[in-house]
Amino acid sequence: MTLNYRTTKEIASFALSVLAGTPVDDLDDAATDLRGFRSIRRGPAAAFKRYENDAEEAANLSAEVRGLLASGYALDDVCVVARSNAVLESAKAALAAKGIPGVLLSEGAQAAASSGVRLATMHRAKGLEFRAVLIPGLRDTAFP
Repeated sequence: MTLNYRTTKEIASFALSVLAGTPVDDLDDAATDLRGFRSIRRGPAAAFKRYENDAEEAANLSAEVRGLLASGYALDDVCVVARSNAVLESAKAALAAKGIPGVLLSEGAQAAASSGVRLATMHRAKGLEFRAVLIPGLRDTAFP
């Protein structure tokens, strides 16, 4: 499938640039490439920011969320996605310290129905859609 209906062109282009030169398994026991992949939706460009340490990243996570909320996003429009629950717990604590409620999507349906920035592992977020996604904890040692 080369036509994407869910991901914006800008996000897909960013993701494809990260995957450039990486072999792709199409899950049918065959290798494929990503040529011809396209999206029909448009949106803001992906942004990548570097931080000196975890404390600086946590402070900026809260600032980014506050900026989104100030520009009209609702709490549940925003999702913090991470590789592990430990990173999500840290993110939730950083948000709470700034008065921003967070909801771990692994806590069940009742928690998911409450108001707050969504926090999910990459596996849990699969298939979900959000207006804004923030990914803390990106490290060369943690992501291929």
